[in-house]
Amino acid sequence: MLRGVVGRAARVAGFSFAGIEDFTLAVDEAAVLLLETRPTALHLVVRGVEPGASGLDAVVSVDQPSQPWPPPGLAEDTRWQILGALSDTVRFLEPPATGIRLAQKVR
Repeated sequence: MLRGVVGRAARVAGFSFAGIEDFTLAVDEAAVLLLETRPTALHLVVRGVEPGASGLDAVVSVDQPSQPWPPPGLAEDTRWQILGALSDTVRFLEPPATGIRLAQKVR
């Protein structure tokens, strides 16, 4: 369901097929990383970026994770590097929020 929502938003925003696949995969991987914390709920917010700049901003967050966030060494982990390669911007949400923000320009 998550991939479908992100894919549809990317299509509407004008992403190419490769761009849709990249951004969908990045958001999906962010969700998998967050689900590893065994949260009580997972949230996704996808919105267009500022007027005049074509792209999408996605925030994947969780409630009440059972594991610490971010996990030690995540910034050096291959999965985090993949997120960086598939998105223009990827960063942790500011505490006390638990999540990842991704941004991608239309491509």
